[in-house]
Amino acid sequence: MPPDGIPGVDLCAFHALTALPCPGCGLTRAFCAISNGQFRDAWNLHPFSFPLYAAVLVGAAVPMLNRRFPMLSRVTAAKSFWVWVLLFAASLVIFGAWRAKAQWKASQAALPTRSVLQIPGSVGSVPELYAQHVVITLG
Repeated sequence: MPPDGIPGVDLCAFHALTALPCPGCGLTRAFCAISNGQFRDAWNLHPFSFPLYAAVLVGAAVPMLNRRFPMLSRVTAAKSFWVWVLLFAASLVIFGAWRAKAQWKASQAALPTRSVLQIPGSVGSVPELYAQHVVITLG
């Protein structure tokens, strides 16, 4: 798969519904960029892609390494290992929430504020951005 993604296909249901990035948005494309040696693009797509990519490679090698080095299984079974995994997952969620909030604020700043459409027979007013939807719905 190319690092740009599949044209016209949105793999993230959260992004398709809200137009905001979820905590994992960009990871698939970042993994593809890392695999193609495009490290700057991978960083711009999602900074968490590098440690996750390394974790996937190590995770794929662990069963083989556990057979070769039996003491390694103690490390992966230790509680501290899972604490680090949970901390990483929590930081990924916090990063995703921060990124979604930043994008939401940027999209709100881009909305027209001075132009308002008054719909006959309505109590309030509707921003011009939503006027087309209302007109289609009403008539």
